[in-house]
Order: sequence, then C-alpha cells, then structure tokens
Amino acid sequence: MLPQLYFDSITLDLEILKLLIERAGPDKVMLGSDYPFLMGPDDPQEILTGLSVELRRRIATDNAREFLGG
Repeated sequence: MLPQLYFDSITLDLEILKLLIERAGPDKVMLGSDYPFLMGPDDPQEILTGLSVELRRRIATDNAREFLGG
C-alpha cells in the first residue's frame, strides 16, 4: 500500500490501531510517543496490551531495530 511510509502507534484507540496494522502492515507501525510534551498517554505501550504478544514486540522494539539497521 504505502511501502515507504512508517506510522506511530499513538492512536488512543485500539480498534484504530488494529485497522492501521491491517492497512499498513505490522512491519510499518512503531511505538510512538509525544515525549517530552504532555499530549498523549503516560505509558505509550498501554494501548499495545490489546494486541498479540508478537505484534506488541514488533511495534515496541523489532520494527524500529529493523528500520535503524540493528
């Protein structure tokens, strides 16, 4: 769909996050944060708890590592 774009996980809605993963692909979504601004959730990983263990790992760590070449 959009092979050169990546997306952050800060949607504040689990169903929207699932739709994003479905549309963009699980390898194109990474953990997002509004740090240092106080605009988003205190714990950006909180929304990931509604996903499978593998998806949580991909979004929280694996995708960024792959993107950064690590």
